[in-house]
Amino acid sequence: DYNKVQTDAEVWQYLKGLKKLQFAPGTKYNYNNVDVFLRKRIIQKVSGMSYAAFVEKKMLQPCGMNTAVIDPSAETPNFTRSFDESYVQDDLETNMSGWVAVTTEDLYKWVQCLNSGKLISEQGLAELSESFKPSSQSPLGYSAFDNGELQFRYHHGQSDNFEAGVAWIPDPGYTIILLTNNRCNELGDHINAIDAILRGNEFEIPRRSIELSLRAKIFHEGYEAGMVFLNDIRRNEADIFNFKQEENELLETGEWLLQMNRHKDGLRLLEYTATRFPESPRIYMKLAMVFEDLGNKEKAVKNYLKVKELEPQNELAAERLEQLE
Repeated sequence: DYNKVQTDAEVWQYLKGLKKLQFAPGTKYNYNNVDVFLRKRIIQKVSGMSYAAFVEKKMLQPCGMNTAVIDPSAETPNFTRSFDESYVQDDLETNMSGWVAVTTEDLYKWVQCLNSGKLISEQGLAELSESFKPSSQSPLGYSAFDNGELQFRYHHGQSDNFEAGVAWIPDPGYTIILLTNNRCNELGDHINAIDAILRGNEFEIPRRSIELSLRAKIFHEGYEAGMVFLNDIRRNEADIFNFKQEENELLETGEWLLQMNRHKDGLRLLEYTATRFPESPRIYMKLAMVFEDLGNKEKAVKNYLKVKELEPQNELAAERLEQLE
């Protein structure tokens, strides 16, 4: 739970308190910050160096990345702050240590250095390019191969309203890097469009994220203002905003509001989303988990039952129902 476990100290206490693993290593995939923190601790133990010193000496310096900053603060010279769709600047909160801020030039150096074999062997690079399952990323992002030859690698990341997307295409031989301090959630679509243009192919103009605009509107002006905005863009700007992914955009907006402790607004939006997409089990799953966390057993059970109705094979819903009933 990111609301409860955020800082280095909190993650370390959480790890030390674990009685068992969620699953046997190598059997399932789960992307989370706890894994990243544990790897940093292993690096420190094996190298005898702090994580920041290790990254500086073993990664940044060999790649010639001389403008990168580890764990920047609000006082870091020339460090650009991020802002949301209402033009409100974010607080700079980096709860876990080890963040690296880079310029476009340094990120380009990183891509070239990594793929040249300067940092790790070709075998190691190939292993880090493998996904645990087709629908998940590899440690180096999404990688596409043809007869063992890498065709395309794309890596994406975001924090607050910072967002970065990097694509490396060995043939015909170019790198696409996009960095923004006004997150758009559509950098992958922008990179695909640029790639198509460079190849002389047809392309689609990326559409704006509903989530980012809607969550800023609700957060700063309230739920009702947010719904007025949503209905307005549905009527008048459906060709500009990404309504093809409306279910996912609304679900992620609701989850973000919950993370920001706007529980009433988050729940209202999730319940609204369920009326828009009544056949979607994942919306009811999210509602059930939220109500369970809030101690509302009756509504939690009701939504878990709805999940089982729509998705009878859902093991987690069955497990939670068994615990609650």
